[in-house]
Amino acid sequence: MQRTLNHLKDINRNLRTEIRQRMGEDLDALEFEELRDLEQNVDAALKEVRQRKYHVITTQTETYKKKVRPFLNNHYNLFSIN
Repeated sequence: MQRTLNHLKDINRNLRTEIRQRMGEDLDALEFEELRDLEQNVDAALKEVRQRKYHVITTQTETYKKKVRPFLNNHYNLFSIN
């Protein structure tokens, strides 16, 4: 159990370090290759976030268009009756 606990503590420490580095902290200890890898990881994450954002925006836009369509039809019908 002690070995498992130490292993989990190591994993936790490594993850915390990685999070700090992704936030722009603790970068002084990194070598050039590590910095380049971190930059590529951040770029890939940014791409995924942008894709998700555009997907959400597109989905919401389509949903709102569907919701507005009946109101527009009613509006046009009211004007065509007069």
